[in-house]
Amino acid sequence: MEVEEQERGGDTLTVSVVIPAHNSGGTIVETLDSIAAQEVPVREIVVVDDLSTDDTVAVVEQWRRDHQSPALVLVKQDKNTGPAGARNRGIEVATGEWIAFLDADDAWLPSKLSIQLALVNADPEVALVCGRMVPLEASGEGARIEDVTGGSANPEPVGRALLLEDFVSHNPVGTSTVLVRRDVLVAAGAFDLQFCGPEDYDLWLRLVSGYTCLELGVPLSRYRNTVGSLSMDERKFLPQVLRVLAKAFGEGGALYRHQEFRRRAHAEQYSSASWMAYNRGACGAALWYLLRSWCYDVRFLHKEQDDPLLRLKLLFRYVLRRKPDASAAR
Repeated sequence: MEVEEQERGGDTLTVSVVIPAHNSGGTIVETLDSIAAQEVPVREIVVVDDLSTDDTVAVVEQWRRDHQSPALVLVKQDKNTGPAGARNRGIEVATGEWIAFLDADDAWLPSKLSIQLALVNADPEVALVCGRMVPLEASGEGARIEDVTGGSANPEPVGRALLLEDFVSHNPVGTSTVLVRRDVLVAAGAFDLQFCGPEDYDLWLRLVSGYTCLELGVPLSRYRNTVGSLSMDERKFLPQVLRVLAKAFGEGGALYRHQEFRRRAHAEQYSSASWMAYNRGACGAALWYLLRSWCYDVRFLHKEQDDPLLRLKLLFRYVLRRKPDASAAR
């Protein structure tokens, strides 16, 4: 494993950005540019190349030559460890008191860090701050927070405390929006390497169970929908997320004292899996997942708050084999 580091500047901010990268040569420039465009500087950017086979390393090195500040640390893994292992390595290398995660195909909005830092400076008990994510336009053009909220570019940083109940229906924390204290990450054991895909879900559950974690109601980051991603394939993602739930509801887990949420949590995941299966053309699997969801909980799910008949509509859609419509399950 090789670590290359550019001499760091004398800035006083202690925010380190950790970026896991694997075959990200086509997107990581936009990611890095969004850090350079922040209203406040960062102490360092730690890019962990997870044994890419494309030009990711060359692209990052060229970006470093073109941008003298902020400092950039390039870590070259000698084996592929997946997002969890790459992020953990980045945490080890980082020197900032705060860690900001950013995936190599996402991009921050310019006010992201300034809003979060204002909040954590006002409340020393806060260990983690996250926010909303919005789609990244194919044009790659930058966006300001007022562009997607219709409001001020610098809204007052008012956060809502995240509760364990918030995680029963889904993972409400977008990893690329997270700013978290490094000592808290280390104390919690960082990302669990046994998970691939929902490793962030597991970590946020553990942090929320023991620390003050806040969610901002404004967009902080933009994401890119990647065709074929793990989180969109229920055959790979569902077994992983069910293992996360088994850990969380197991003895000593974050949700161990909330067994009343177990069936609902499983119903939510099977309902989501049914839509993933349908979108890849597996109508039979979609129907099975949907029926399994009902077996776990027939009451309204989180995604049915605005449409109480959603699962019933999906049932007819699956049976009739209608063309997938992304808006139907949202």
